[in-house]
Amino acid sequence: MPIPGTPQSLGFFFVLAAACLAPAPLLAVEQGPILRIAIVRTSKPVVVGGDTVVVSGKDFVDTQPGKGVFEFRVKGDSLLVQGEDSGQSQLRVSSAAGQLTINRKSWRGELELLVQGREMLIINSLPLEGYLKGVVGSEIPPNWPMESLKAQAVAARTFALRRRMEREGQPFHVEATVDDQVYGGAASEHERVSEAVDATRGEVIAHGRELASSFFTACCGGETESAREVWGQDLPYARGVPCKWCGDCARSSWNYRVPMAELERSLRKARLILGRLKELQPGGMTSSGRWADLEARTDRGVERIPLDKFRRAAGYSKVFSGRFTVHQEGAFVVFRGSGSGHGVGLCQAGARNMAVNGKSYRQILKHYYPGANLFQMY
Repeated sequence: MPIPGTPQSLGFFFVLAAACLAPAPLLAVEQGPILRIAIVRTSKPVVVGGDTVVVSGKDFVDTQPGKGVFEFRVKGDSLLVQGEDSGQSQLRVSSAAGQLTINRKSWRGELELLVQGREMLIINSLPLEGYLKGVVGSEIPPNWPMESLKAQAVAARTFALRRRMEREGQPFHVEATVDDQVYGGAASEHERVSEAVDATRGEVIAHGRELASSFFTACCGGETESAREVWGQDLPYARGVPCKWCGDCARSSWNYRVPMAELERSLRKARLILGRLKELQPGGMTSSGRWADLEARTDRGVERIPLDKFRRAAGYSKVFSGRFTVHQEGAFVVFRGSGSGHGVGLCQAGARNMAVNGKSYRQILKHYYPGANLFQMY
């Protein structure tokens, strides 16, 4: 997950929620406010299908009854629809069935297509509770214990609501990737996930009168990390706690071997170093035993790289966490580590084993967010 934003008050949410939900029927209120998710960025043609598809813009409307299919592509600052210039840089696509496909992958709600530079940005809009049903099973396996699914649902709901308030007025509220939280649309839904989301509908994590920064990590490796160490924010419920529950996670130990030249290219591309990489060494260490930064020795001297920026450049799926040793073997750099993710907040592997051992989702959340409370938002 990314750097947290500013604290968000529950009072502010109520004002926002009232504006979003007051005119809506009861069912809409129960499903939460509308969330806008960036799901596709592409310069290639996109095929959208559904049952009675309607495409609309400021000065454009087109409809296909029955099983309709539209092709969209970018040309200059306009969107082409079925090869014809729509004269629009922004179009909305809906379906009578409330579900659409993009290149045969299914998404609930509506779609909005925007021209951004030479690319098309596709945003999926749907109620928050429906969004969560495509998130929880993308973040953790649906066959995990029900209490761990519930804990993930509450954490994901809280995270999405914070992002919604922080990015109000922007084109979208959350990314569908690990930059926010993974969202796979209708294809990622599962009966057990839906049960967990429904059982916790409207529940969020709060500290005082503010929504908590409900970060979560795949496997903390024995102790969660402080948000202050990672992002410089002193959050009383995210200062790190011992975790005896995740020792059997898939990334309890890992290795990554990469050519020095390849690592140099990645770091230079991310503008984290300017010179030629000669050696890489760990820098300062956090209180939980993770590296805070790394020292890159180049032909221009020593350049310090914050851990999170280093992992992003090298690849989150390669350097899995900040718990590792690093050394050179000839022309290669070798990492040997444990755990997966930034380490802050809920440990997903730990939550699973807490649930296996009879802990409720409330007990799980209390452990990983000490001092925070559950609050019924709607």
